[in-house]
Amino acid sequence: MAKLEWIPSWIKEWDSTKSQGQEFRDAFEHARIEARGYLKKLTESSALDASEYYDYIGATTREFKGSGLSTVFAAICLLSKYYSDPEQAIIAAVNALGSDTDTIAAFTGAYFGAHYGLEVVPLRWQESLQDHTYLMQIAQRLHRIARGNDRHARSYLVASAWGQIESLLSVYSWETRLFELFLERPEENELVVHPSLGVGKVIKEEVRPLVTRKDYQVHLVRVAFDCGQTCTFHARVAIKTGIVSESEELSSELERNPDLVKELRILA
Repeated sequence: MAKLEWIPSWIKEWDSTKSQGQEFRDAFEHARIEARGYLKKLTESSALDASEYYDYIGATTREFKGSGLSTVFAAICLLSKYYSDPEQAIIAAVNALGSDTDTIAAFTGAYFGAHYGLEVVPLRWQESLQDHTYLMQIAQRLHRIARGNDRHARSYLVASAWGQIESLLSVYSWETRLFELFLERPEENELVVHPSLGVGKVIKEEVRPLVTRKDYQVHLVRVAFDCGQTCTFHARVAIKTGIVSESEELSSELERNPDLVKELRILA
């Protein structure tokens, strides 16, 4: 088992900043007691209604909705309640409105998948999943890496160790020039090259009205990449001037990392 030398330094960093207003030991103890309480409640009655349990762990309250413990135990509740009916468990998770539905459903599916395997997923769900082939390839590769059977994994990790910053900058640089894709209004089957995803073809391009801003439209370009992944790129475009707004994701990232602006100007 690999040594986790980084844990003490991580705890030291936590304590120096008093993340969440507590030292790590106190926060850990609080979480442990809370988790044991959730588990005890779950085991007290096999007939416990899922909605009641959601309320008990705070999965439907603003303060706790989306918290790690609430999400995990909501999924454990559905696992135990629908143990022999995984499909119904996922449906229940997705339709538990007011809770963190997507995350809880993901955890629930992961639990059932770990226990039953891929066959637990209904075939009709698999076939309708976007980029199913791509996701299966990634899952199989991760499984090989975990078992130590992927001969390319080690060389990939070594190469990525020094190339992460360069790769990140190349993606940001590509995004800063993304407006060109929308101004040129690409046609179907036109080639697009992404620094990480590789070569792809435009399969759909459309313009829709923006409900919240009458003076803007949203341009959507859907691209199917050769790697198997499909992406929809979008931009907000001013109707009168045709000016493409910078993506909010990129803008916020640049605000947090002003030094990236200089690097991106060099790459551009």
